[in-house]
Amino acid sequence: MTRVTTPKVDVENFPAGEGFKAIAKWEPFILDAKAALTIAKAIPSGGTLPILNHAAIGEATNVNGHAQIMVNDLESPQVFTPHKMEGQFPDTERVMRKAGDADVVVGFSFDVLLPVLREMKRFAGGVQGFRMSIYLPKIGGKIVDSAIRLDCMNDEGQHWTSVVMPRREDEPK
Repeated sequence: MTRVTTPKVDVENFPAGEGFKAIAKWEPFILDAKAALTIAKAIPSGGTLPILNHAAIGEATNVNGHAQIMVNDLESPQVFTPHKMEGQFPDTERVMRKAGDADVVVGFSFDVLLPVLREMKRFAGGVQGFRMSIYLPKIGGKIVDSAIRLDCMNDEGQHWTSVVMPRREDEPK
């Protein structure tokens, strides 16, 4: 499950498209993972107009149980109308608890963790998962950042183990 918040931007600056008008206020909704990833991958990045680095919610959201979401790079705007999931499953407030309530928080660098996960996935072949182990070392009775251990096995029964060291949030990039 992933929760995405929207930045505070002036929707009036989002380029309009045929049959699409961005709105500032709307009720949060749930999309299935496939639709959400498709939209996320379509969002332009690194452009000269920061407003284009976001998706916009359209006024036709809530029509017939669908959302209306647009991404626009000014050359090939795309409007998505994914089906909004009904009900309260999952109960996001129960499943995705507040970050401040966590028992353990370990920070990692994308530049370190992503290459390890990519190589681990390549090694695993047809195996679709891995296990993450987090140890809770204490110094002076206080839990401190810890490395995580990542383990997987491939189709041939070979094991892969990686240990990724934590990154303090205040460390320079």
